[in-house]
Amino acid sequence: FFFVCSDMAVSQCGCNGAHQRFLTMPELAGRTHALFICNMIGDATSGKPIAKERAQTGGMCPKTGCFGNLNFGVPVRLKAEVGLVRHWDVQAYTTDASNARNLQGVLGGGALACQDGLENHFTMLGLRPRQDGEPESTVNGVICMAYSDDELATAKAFYATSAGSVLIKLPATHFEAVSWPSMPPNTPHVYCVVTTSDTFQPPTFDSPILQTYLDAILTDFMAYGEDFAEEFIKTTRGWSRYWLDDREEDLANRLDDAEGEYEYEHVMHLLNRCAPGADGRRPIATYAQYHVCPPEPVEDPTEKTECTGFIKQKGTNYFCFGMGSLINTPSRVGTAGKVAQCAIPIAISKDYEFCPCWNFQNRAGGSQLTAGGMVKRRDPRNKTPDAETVGVVYPGPDDEAKMLAQDEREIGYTRYNIPLECMRSLGWQPLPQGVTVFQYVPNTELDDDHPARTRNPDGTPSPRASFPSREYPLPQTYVDVCILGCLEYSRQFATKWIEGFVGWPSADNPFWLNDRPYSRQPWLHEPRHKEIDDLLASVLPGAYACRSLPARFAEHYLCGAAARQPVDVTYTSYKARNREVARVAVRRPRHFVFEYRERIGAERWGAVAKAPEDMVLSLACRLGPEAGYRRSMCLRNSYGFTAPALMRDVGGARGVNGLLYVAPMAWLRDGEAPGPDADLFLGEGLERVELSPEHFEVLNNWMTIPPGATIYTYVAATPQPPSFDFPIRQSLIDTILGGCLQHSMGADFCAEWVDTTDGWALPDGRVYWLNDRHIGRRPWMALGGSYKIFDRLVYESTSPCVPEGVLLQRRLPEEYTMVQVSDG
Repeated sequence: FFFVCSDMAVSQCGCNGAHQRFLTMPELAGRTHALFICNMIGDATSGKPIAKERAQTGGMCPKTGCFGNLNFGVPVRLKAEVGLVRHWDVQAYTTDASNARNLQGVLGGGALACQDGLENHFTMLGLRPRQDGEPESTVNGVICMAYSDDELATAKAFYATSAGSVLIKLPATHFEAVSWPSMPPNTPHVYCVVTTSDTFQPPTFDSPILQTYLDAILTDFMAYGEDFAEEFIKTTRGWSRYWLDDREEDLANRLDDAEGEYEYEHVMHLLNRCAPGADGRRPIATYAQYHVCPPEPVEDPTEKTECTGFIKQKGTNYFCFGMGSLINTPSRVGTAGKVAQCAIPIAISKDYEFCPCWNFQNRAGGSQLTAGGMVKRRDPRNKTPDAETVGVVYPGPDDEAKMLAQDEREIGYTRYNIPLECMRSLGWQPLPQGVTVFQYVPNTELDDDHPARTRNPDGTPSPRASFPSREYPLPQTYVDVCILGCLEYSRQFATKWIEGFVGWPSADNPFWLNDRPYSRQPWLHEPRHKEIDDLLASVLPGAYACRSLPARFAEHYLCGAAARQPVDVTYTSYKARNREVARVAVRRPRHFVFEYRERIGAERWGAVAKAPEDMVLSLACRLGPEAGYRRSMCLRNSYGFTAPALMRDVGGARGVNGLLYVAPMAWLRDGEAPGPDADLFLGEGLERVELSPEHFEVLNNWMTIPPGATIYTYVAATPQPPSFDFPIRQSLIDTILGGCLQHSMGADFCAEWVDTTDGWALPDGRVYWLNDRHIGRRPWMALGGSYKIFDRLVYESTSPCVPEGVLLQRRLPEEYTMVQVSDG
């Protein structure tokens, strides 16, 4: 077991200031000590401080040893021969209750600590020494430059008094980089948090593996690729079937969001395929059975687990240069995805022909602002042509085909590749060798003889993009995002960024609007407003004097030279006729989708169809029994519940109410339904079928189905009734009936939905119906008075589809396990 345990006598990093040689800006050298994180790696890449700040840890996350405010993690692999393994066995106390209070401090208090004195709530992941007879394993994670000298001293002091963890340092040679980022240069040692035997205890019924805890970790690992996340699962020990799926309350929201649902399913698929013990994961309602019948244990590997080689992200060849809001990590990740979470701060020399400028007027749909664009360095308006440009470089498309596809989408822009010799890294992470770093330059800023140069109708070059104007001012909220991104690196970096930007407002062009919410009380919106404003005032005193609050900015329309000019607001990013074409397609649609399930409400439909609110059009209708279908609780899925769906049953078919929605714009544009891989509505266990318009009755007599319309819907491919492990879920029924209320006179449309749906009970009378409402004993907290309508419709139904008294057999989560007991 090859590491040196820390105590207050552990030496400092030992680099003797060698890091400074790799940094152009000394302030960026503040954190010179590396940390390895193998569990909550998002702490190293979020760009934010640790959310669970605790006074006793000095604002440090005690599980990782990280202080936060980091935005770069090098994906690495800890070698097997080091003798450390990642294991599910970190708890707040062991069976020796005398350790409880000391170990509570290890978790920093709050939600992850012993809230009830001696009660563990779940088991966490930790790095611990390999035990006798336990085979070796590699461990993947990230290395970040996490500590300044003072932060390292704070971390050492904390762990020196911790009863459950120690901060150790390992030779950097025990790690290998596995992707395009390289190991921190001249860093002889790497610190990491290792748990001690005082906290070793496997998951139990009272301290299970929590799915939401695992979700957060897996999502961060998947940012480096699915293979990196799969390696995490493979090299983690101590998996257990004491595994609680506590995600239930989030399900309805995930079903509204196509991307959220995809991420949810992606994580589930990965766990079901790779994680030992995943077959034992249970939701809250069925987890209680483990108290009576403990699950089978999961056997750990008996042979060495060793992963080798690079991950797929190693092959990244295209990197994007961000010089405005993309410097800001949350903004960048929101735009480009988590693949862009790690960025390298760089400087571009005056030899590159373009430099950043406030000249991008967003004229799309009324977004009246000026944002960051590019301008020729030799443009006569540029008063500082020799100024360096600073920004960040981050991973872009991962192959040539995706790069070309992105080029096609960037209408009005031309991709420019920035020569590597014009760039230098300002941080400890060097630029990868042999890659392409690109940016998009507006076609208005190209040379006049460039074939893509924007031109007037007569063929002459169009004017260059203008600096901020009265109608398109520089907005302070945008500047805030940019500077906060710069401050992730240092104040000096932010200063260089300001100095390198062209087009700041001036006395001759004073259009800078302080558009912060509550701009006269800026601390309510932007806690770091003073830091930002002091920086701007010190670097740009003349420009900063031009910034105006909204009331003062209005003077530009009332007096002075600008007041005599007409308001100049134009929309050039699309043609009006293009929108009219889209509206004609909606007004004269050919394709419809019959929705009768959880997306029957307009808001939920629009979220998945990605349709603007004014284009979510529908017809309340009824599918007749001659179509040969009935609606039943018959669609089981991997979420662990049974949902309503249509099932083929010619003999027992009945009328089914629902909505005919105009198909998504992509269908209308392409003229046909998409293939299975591109169909947003083709969920798990469903198949798409085409229905005849003749089988529908429109329930509003002033509406009709257009002649020649094609109607699709989705039916259960393999119908199965509810069971103990796949119950009906009340939260989903509430979602559906809430959508039905939008189309009801009184509650008639809701009542018809209930009365024409069967499967509430099995033929033998058993009922598997889980009341999983948020705070189910006080349902009005989430549903207001609607819950009374929903429950009454079921309770008072006289339909043969709804067994009498079935509502009274619905069970809350803590009651639900009795259903299995009553089944024997």
